[in-house]
Amino acid sequence: MKLELKVVVDQLTEALCIKDDRKVAALFDDQNDNEFIGWCIVRYKEDGEIIPMLGTKCKTIKELFENFYNK
Repeated sequence: MKLELKVVVDQLTEALCIKDDRKVAALFDDQNDNEFIGWCIVRYKEDGEIIPMLGTKCKTIKELFENFYNK
């Protein structure tokens, strides 16, 4: 079975009730064979630029939910 990352990201964004120009994004280490390293909340600008929101980087989905709801 193949799972599309976009579906997971969209569902996490919806589950966290993130609105407007913000979204959950998966983080990969491009220096280490694109190894998955965690999750982050990012902001999308009109020109297509993606800006990570400071203090939102998490290693696991559990940590993402805990950090998001504790703030």
